Amino acid sequence: MKKRKGFTLAELLAVIVILGIITSITVPIVTDQIDKYKTKVCVTQYDNILNAARSYGADHLTELGKNKTITLKTLNDDGYIDASNMKDPITKNTISQDLKIIIEKVGKKYKKDLNILLENIENKDKSLEELIINNENEYERIFDLTIHNKTYIDIAKNMSALELMLLITSYIFVPFTPNIDQDGFNDLVNVAKNYDNSLENIWRLGMNYDRKGYNFDLLDNFFVDSKNVYYLGEYISLIHQINQEKIVNTIVKTKDKGFIKQILENDTIVDNLDEEYKNILKSSI
Repeated sequence: MKKRKGFTLAELLAVIVILGIITSITVPIVTDQIDKYKTKVCVTQYDNILNAARSYGADHLTELGKNKTITLKTLNDDGYIDASNMKDPITKNTISQDLKIIIEKVGKKYKKDLNILLENIENKDKSLEELIINNENEYERIFDLTIHNKTYIDIAKNMSALELMLLITSYIFVPFTPNIDQDGFNDLVNVAKNYDNSLENIWRLGMNYDRKGYNFDLLDNFFVDSKNVYYLGEYISLIHQINQEKIVNTIVKTKDKGFIKQILENDTIVDNLDEEYKNILKSSI
């Protein structure tokens, strides 16, 4: 069974996204309804809305205060985006003009720190993408500079568990996840359980924090308890740190023979489980 391929450049080069956020004078944090839309609205539409919000924020700095809530209608009426007939590509319905967008202003206290960061990263001969893709040492250097940047750390710390979860799970996998403790990671998992697309979001949390020293007990139990064989297969096949013995023992404890039979019929799980654990599952039914 082939593993997932086709990660986008944005997913693999998350440092560019981080730099794009922390070097902006205004950072639109899109919340509430748009977070629900973003799993459905195509990337181009989502980016267009973000760019329109950034432009609006730059043109209305003196009106922002700490933050300001606007709607998609505001951006449309003021000429920042043509959203009069913007469609959801899945449902084909027109996206609501009442879609809320919160624009936050990043304080001037970060400017010196950000300028130092950019000066340290800058290479006039090559683009950032070329530096990262073609030179492992440059990749490690930029990673270290970015992940330990004070602004990046402060923004992550000031986010709620829901906001941080939605930011991280916007990507299938990136190496630049915020450094949080185990309790913080558990908070992300627990908030994801009660939000839309919980299976996908919790799987993405696993992908993003795999092999970074976190206990995955909550994830193990979640995917077994869900009894969703597809996502359990994705979890077993793509998360490197999982303990197969523990997962299998948890599955056996369900005493759900129908569920176990489905597992044994799933090619992804069968191809990735060690023989001894397949035998344990077989003997349990």
